[in-house]
Amino acid sequence: HTLCQDEIAGDGRLCYLEKTDDIGGLCEHAIIELETQKMGSDLTSIQAAVKAIREDRVHIGKEFSVAAIARHSGTDYGEKPVLLMPTCKQSSWQAGAQILQKLLLAWKISPHGEKKHGPIKSLSSDGCPKRRLALYLLCMHQELKEGDPLFGLLGDLAGLNLFTGKDGITLDPDIKHILK
Repeated sequence: HTLCQDEIAGDGRLCYLEKTDDIGGLCEHAIIELETQKMGSDLTSIQAAVKAIREDRVHIGKEFSVAAIARHSGTDYGEKPVLLMPTCKQSSWQAGAQILQKLLLAWKISPHGEKKHGPIKSLSSDGCPKRRLALYLLCMHQELKEGDPLFGLLGDLAGLNLFTGKDGITLDPDIKHILK
């Protein structure tokens, strides 16, 4: 399986999510900056959100960060979305690394994740500079050694990067974005 992440365009507006009583469309900073994203029974939370937007502490997401898990198979190989989050793209690479780590951990511990479908073996992205640092942190900290199952397949390929992350997870960047 591959965990893929990229952004898609949004229309940059807020909305009310009736089933959960949430303000939808606020960027990822809302979790830290606002006491709640619930509308509640008065205007207190919406006034706090408006104030945070005016003070540039919270933004209306103009794009959505999307993460999906793609199955490596001849059938049913389409990506299955696991994250759809409004973003202002102003978060740090460390915050991006935390999101990826949480998604990997959720897949590992969920009975409907690794136990049922197998492990995630690669991380894929468009090459966003901030995400590139996060991917490097997660996928380039241990070198394959003799005895590792992947080393038997890749060890003799001259010039190939043999670094992986925990559990042998590899980096699969979009080369078109790296060469820009």
